[in-house]
Amino acid sequence: MDPARTDMAAYRKDYGDCVALANQQDAGQAAGGGAAAGAVAGVIVGTLIGAVIGYAVNDTATGMRVGASLGGIEGAVGGSAGAYGAARADQEGALRNCLRGRGYNLIR
Repeated sequence: MDPARTDMAAYRKDYGDCVALANQQDAGQAAGGGAAAGAVAGVIVGTLIGAVIGYAVNDTATGMRVGASLGGIEGAVGGSAGAYGAARADQEGALRNCLRGRGYNLIR
């Protein structure tokens, strides 16, 4: 928004109100849920890949354990980052929409 055409005192109040509304979605909580879902998916995929690799070297059980461990870690990290990023994008969109709804012409 253009500060030259805006009552900055009113904008600061509206901005604070809109931030509070946008932050009703907790990005940290979303990241935790994404980590859990990613870990489960990673364990499943890692176990399957580990079983194939383990079979090739005649030690399927060890391959499955290592694959499950690595897959779980990778899935948790990826799931957490993806969910956090999506939640932050939602928060930013909600903030912009709130400010537009209050009559501000946003530049970005």
